[in-house]
Amino acid sequence: MNLARKCQLEAESLLQAATDKFVARFNEMEDRLQGARRKLGDASLEELDAIWEEIKRETRSQCW
Repeated sequence: MNLARKCQLEAESLLQAATDKFVARFNEMEDRLQGARRKLGDASLEELDAIWEEIKRETRSQCW
């Protein structure tokens, strides 16, 4: 909060943007698993991490 204030940034907006990005990525991860007829709880942490990183690579150039 103090850093955002010092940089003259609106902390609430930054937090909302980060939350929106996380939710969008998480929903995409669930969609991909569902497309493979799998459930979130059935995937290993390594699989989830690989999917997450793939989504990050694909969406990094997009504006949120």
